[in-house]
Amino acid sequence: MTDRERLDAFRGRFGIGVEPEAAKRFATRVIHAAKQSILDLEYAARYHLEGEFAFRNGSKLATGRTVLGDPRIAHGILEEIEAADGFTAVVERAQHLLWSFEARGYKLNEGRNPGAAFARRLEEAIQLSPGIDLRLEKAEARVELAPAGVPLLDEAVDRSIAWLGRYPDVQKEYRQALTILAERKAEQYRQAQDSLRFGLEKLLKLLLGYELRLEDQGKPLKEWLTQRGMHDNLRDAAVQILGILTKHYQNAAVKHDNAVADGAVKFWSDFEVEYVIYQYAALIRLLMEATAT
Repeated sequence: MTDRERLDAFRGRFGIGVEPEAAKRFATRVIHAAKQSILDLEYAARYHLEGEFAFRNGSKLATGRTVLGDPRIAHGILEEIEAADGFTAVVERAQHLLWSFEARGYKLNEGRNPGAAFARRLEEAIQLSPGIDLRLEKAEARVELAPAGVPLLDEAVDRSIAWLGRYPDVQKEYRQALTILAERKAEQYRQAQDSLRFGLEKLLKLLLGYELRLEDQGKPLKEWLTQRGMHDNLRDAAVQILGILTKHYQNAAVKHDNAVADGAVKFWSDFEVEYVIYQYAALIRLLMEATAT
């Protein structure tokens, strides 16, 4: 995979948000981790790392005042992390630093070199930051940030959302659902599930060409999948899942049963909403793959 593909795939993962205060504390920990690791570098190695980061991050590397004891660097890695506007920017710049260490020949998943030290400190920063749903994916000498959760299922969500770039109105609905879940805003869990429903309804109307309600798209979807050579049993399972999610679950438990008693708001657990998102992501991925055939 090229650097550009890695960057696009990485950016596509993070259309989510985090509570501002939690994000600020995490950013401070990332700055400490970066500072400690940069100070472990020799003078020339530090300068080359700053240049690699500036190139990848698209930031300036100016000369003038002293930064971390290096008179050649007046603006660099720490300033960029400190200036990051929001959680997504902090995560992106932490990843740029990981890639910069990697590009300079440091093996991030082994040894006691400064790059590996930064990866370990970054992992510790994540562990010390409640509400920051991240993990480090480690493979050979490489380390990359990813959303926390079940890796295989997260990959399905990530790719599904990224592929929806052709349908921005649909993608917007799914990003909203992911944001609500990522921020654990339980009072908005109904809205998150409504967004999933609206998004899939819009997508099926575009793909199938029928202006039908989502719960009435079962037959057109079955015909559409048949035309694309999908195995009968799997096709029927996909259509059945669509019916269960829309007719049996969302119409009954989300759309028409928000008040459980005496005006109380219906409660959903985090894992319930996460499961619904995974189910919708699996359907989206199936549709996107079938569209390409």
